[in-house]
Amino acid sequence: MKLIISLLFTIICAVAISAQTTSRPRVSGNNVAKILLDNARFEILKLGENAPQTIKLDRYTGKTYLYGIGGGLFSANRKWFLLSVRGGLPAAPSDSMPRYEISEGVEGFFLLNNETGQTWVLLERTWEPVLD
Repeated sequence: MKLIISLLFTIICAVAISAQTTSRPRVSGNNVAKILLDNARFEILKLGENAPQTIKLDRYTGKTYLYGIGGGLFSANRKWFLLSVRGGLPAAPSDSMPRYEISEGVEGFFLLNNETGQTWVLLERTWEPVLD
């Protein structure tokens, strides 16, 4: 009887340890699943496969930045350039929680306000509104 209880206890501990170590990002092919904290303010995304762009998203305000070279043709200074949003972003009532996310769709990349459902599509270096 003690052997069965010891074996059962060992199995329960092994399952608990396994559950704690599986919160790492999972890799499926070339895709890595990112795990963000619920209140993480910023997220960096790689958009596109053929000509990838790196975008930094402020999940609280919706502001997005494109990573690139600035200061002229032969400059090696890399920095974040603010992308414009045609029509502007709605004013957030407070900066207490994330409201925005970027998703890939059939026709490109979309910036979504999770509270209002307002959506913009990325065209070149501008977010254009998608009409409902």
